[in-house]
Amino acid sequence: MITIETPANYRKKGSADGTIREDSSPRKIGPRQVLVHISHSTLCASTGTVSQVGDAVAKSRIGNQCRWDYQDSNCGSPSEQRVLHLPQRDQGSFVTMAVWSEAWPSHLPKGLSNTHAAPLMCAGSTVWTALQKNPVRPTDRVGMVGLGGLGLVAVLSAMALGCEVVVFSKTENKREEAMKPGADEFHAAEDQQILNIGAPLDRLLVAASSQADWELFISLMALEGSIYPITIAFDNLSIPYLEFVLSELKLHRCTVSSCQMHIDMWEFAARKGIKIVG
Repeated sequence: MITIETPANYRKKGSADGTIREDSSPRKIGPRQVLVHISHSTLCASTGTVSQVGDAVAKSRIGNQCRWDYQDSNCGSPSEQRVLHLPQRDQGSFVTMAVWSEAWPSHLPKGLSNTHAAPLMCAGSTVWTALQKNPVRPTDRVGMVGLGGLGLVAVLSAMALGCEVVVFSKTENKREEAMKPGADEFHAAEDQQILNIGAPLDRLLVAASSQADWELFISLMALEGSIYPITIAFDNLSIPYLEFVLSELKLHRCTVSSCQMHIDMWEFAARKGIKIVG
């Protein structure tokens, strides 16, 4: 077996005395491993370029653009790769390079650069999973509660799917941010008991920093509509039971995305030109 000594993975690390220090983690490239130089990092994951490969690597080539994260193994096929093994604490995001099994980094499609793929790693895949569960149709009227990172990607993705998009935020502060990329409507919902939005919503994605006013938003849903909570809250979910049941609504949880969802999302973003820029 031929192994290649790689440069150290330089990163910043905390210490017992509270100072930030530069740290390194030497690695060797095994026969089925690749060295990735990181170009862009998010909190969840990174994108980069393959710069070295082991002598038995089959699917990766030097120069391939790819994504990777703190997860380095899985327990299923690409469509079910969700429960993951996290044995290494020194190859997470915010490093200059990392060594991984060739099976794990996913290659980016043509037309999607590392720069534009990185912001889609977490927010994009979470939103895409929600839109693909009981798949959204081009004729759907999609509501979006909250317009942070998740909300903005959701607006762009739903628009690219051909949907009518309605954005809800607490106040008027986000109106321009919602309408500029092309949302059809914007409504400030804080302290509102009734909202006149015209036609009801077929889908509702909730990406606010806290749980939505369920009584208000369930009243806006169409018969057999779907609701997707895509952010995390630690308090109990309490909804108007009778209205939920009589309207035949569906509630879908959306958290970790499978590898296949990531791949499908990147291909869609590349095809539709979805780009998140600062």
